[in-house]
Amino acid sequence: MKKIISAILAAATAAGTVSLFSCAADENRSITSSAGLEIYETWLEEKVDATDREIFIGDAVAAGEYGVDMSDFQEDGYIIRSLGDETVIFGASEKGVDRAVHNFAQNADDPTYERVYNE
Repeated sequence: MKKIISAILAAATAAGTVSLFSCAADENRSITSSAGLEIYETWLEEKVDATDREIFIGDAVAAGEYGVDMSDFQEDGYIIRSLGDETVIFGASEKGVDRAVHNFAQNADDPTYERVYNE
């Protein structure tokens, strides 16, 4: 688990969260997502004021692009990791993304909120 968090931290630090992906979102938005997860992007924008941070929402495939292996996570597993003004939210499946986004929305006021669930 420490390796997973370290990999996310290193990737988020080395390059901006958004710059690693061709995102489905408008460049002016502070919340972006990998292809097929735009519904969570829209939902989170309605629930969270993200004007001071960058949030990326991705599935296990997007996590793999960060060097994070989520193959040992259960279907509803997820990772939320914040570093400074950047946050990544990865779910092992769409069910995991859904749970992660809802969990993050409940805790979005904490700029250092992190959670790994159902590994």
